[in-house]
Amino acid sequence: MADFPSYRHDTTGRNLYIVIHNAAGQVWDVVGEVFENYDGTWTNYDIPAVEDVAGSYFYNAEIPANLTADIVVFVTFYERAGGSVAITDPVAADATWFHDGSTVSPLGVDIVSVDGDAAAAGKLESACDNYSATRGLTGTALPAAVADANNGLVTGDGSVTFTAGVGNRLAVDAEGISGSTAAADAVEAVFTGVGAAADVDLEMRSLVINNDAGPGFHIGGTTFGMEVTASNGPGISSVSTGGNNAGIVATGNDSGAGVVVTSGNTPTADALTISGQTSGIYVTGGTAVIYEGTAGPGLQSIGTTFGAEFSASNGPAISGVSTGGNGDGMILTKHGTGTDLNAGWPAEWDAEVQGKVNDALIANNLDHLMLTVLSGAGSPTFSEIGDGTALSWIMTATGDSSDFTPSTDSLEALQTGTVGTGAVTWTQTVEDGSSNGIDNVAVWVSTDVGGSTIVAGTKYTDTNGEVTFQLDAGTYYVWKQHGGYNFTNPETIVVTAP
Repeated sequence: MADFPSYRHDTTGRNLYIVIHNAAGQVWDVVGEVFENYDGTWTNYDIPAVEDVAGSYFYNAEIPANLTADIVVFVTFYERAGGSVAITDPVAADATWFHDGSTVSPLGVDIVSVDGDAAAAGKLESACDNYSATRGLTGTALPAAVADANNGLVTGDGSVTFTAGVGNRLAVDAEGISGSTAAADAVEAVFTGVGAAADVDLEMRSLVINNDAGPGFHIGGTTFGMEVTASNGPGISSVSTGGNNAGIVATGNDSGAGVVVTSGNTPTADALTISGQTSGIYVTGGTAVIYEGTAGPGLQSIGTTFGAEFSASNGPAISGVSTGGNGDGMILTKHGTGTDLNAGWPAEWDAEVQGKVNDALIANNLDHLMLTVLSGAGSPTFSEIGDGTALSWIMTATGDSSDFTPSTDSLEALQTGTVGTGAVTWTQTVEDGSSNGIDNVAVWVSTDVGGSTIVAGTKYTDTNGEVTFQLDAGTYYVWKQHGGYNFTNPETIVVTAP
């Protein structure tokens, strides 16, 4: 099975892989063996790129057996940064190839004629076919093609003509650009160079583009319109305008973004640094700014006096903060002795906040804890307390608030005990072996010797060892308990009517 052409990396022993796209922007799924729209599963798209020979610096990736034939493919080499491939892995290189069903080859150029000269067309075609991203144009085919053309390569309106210059270097004759001789001279200087030193770096100030009715400079591209890079310094150092016009106006087509800014690979690199005398950034629109951060904050504001100021002439300065998943809408963190949130609190907020809190208490029946009377007046039904809630289980053994009877189940009733409902007042005395009354003895009365049917108590003896119950005439069983004494339980008593 054939391979893609080797990629020469600057380091040996790297973990490289490739991902393939077609002209429609779809990505090749190595599992399903089909081009598809990216679905977020990056691990379905990687094809390993293996070093030809250990230490050779050259890496090869195999062409998928069922890759679609007779199409242009865009191949991107990535270097795996972590334990598994990820869409955030850094790009090592990319290339465009034509796949004929078994092998790939560079894109060819078919030029019929140049200004009516078929021979010049053939040479230009050969020069373009020999172009390499690393070698540039090989040989002298392109200058020769220009030299052999009838009048060089002429632009559509004839204002700029490319001809062969000294030493097969391209010369430019810009006879007139919109009637401006100065602009024509500037274009010639850019393309031809200055004096005999034709290979000097071009001074970009030599090109000035003006258009009274439209854009001064228009760049279009399938993937991107323009890429600006610099080996030492900013890619674009400054943008200045006349009057009060904006330096850059960026508009996205359809759902595209007007400006996409990506930082470098170092952890401290900033995607966008903005400074201004009055406002560093000024935005208007439906959603003025959307900030996204995959591994850090989407927006970080740092300032000597304050990091960010938000103001609005009509409406809230910040209308809403929304997040995806379970993320926090806003995190406020203090530094040093500062406060997490230092904001003025208008007095008119007090009533509004109190009203909202009160509404929430009422909605959840929490107002009945302290303020609102329970339904049922003197015999409450406790319908406001939901069955099965923690409070209902504290009140009853069944979790059913309707089972709660205040006269027997309340804290007061549990503390004082029940005296019974009989007609006879019965005083029970509990004494020690010296006939001294014992106080704080728990006493209760049952009608059976097993103690399962309790009719009075639990009550506690006073300092004389006495406790009083209301019992009807009959036989009862008295039960006693105290931490420092052992009693014989139960004690049988007979109550008689007076």
